[in-house]
Amino acid sequence: MLHFLLNEAQKRDVKRIWCNARKEKALIDQKFSSVETEQCFQRDRKEYMVIEKVFLLTNRKRVRE
Repeated sequence: MLHFLLNEAQKRDVKRIWCNARKEKALIDQKFSSVETEQCFQRDRKEYMVIEKVFLLTNRKRVRE
């Protein structure tokens, strides 16, 4: 399901996608080329971090200045 979401996001020219992940599960999310950010927080005594994936310019039309 995550593969589908990431593929659709890239097709629709999404620049960035992020999620909140429990710190102990963050390694699983890194399999999808996600990157840990420095943003962390705690909820219900569990540590979370924000993980993001930034898409490169692929199908986007470049705008001339």
